[in-house]
Amino acid sequence: MDIQSDKLELIKLLIETEDQSLINAVKSIFSSQKKEVWTQLSAEEQEKIEIRIHEANRGDSVEL
Repeated sequence: MDIQSDKLELIKLLIETEDQSLINAVKSIFSSQKKEVWTQLSAEEQEKIEIRIHEANRGDSVEL
């Protein structure tokens, strides 16, 4: 099974579930993964990202 098929299967399972604890567990996994990526960035990279987020929130154009 390729990754796209896996993703679609997971989406289907999430849509069909009524188990809130399962949904919370999946959300927790994604949240944890984001935190790990963030901590692997240098302080300079984190600062640049934060500045761009603030600029975007103000409506300033953001160049990548």
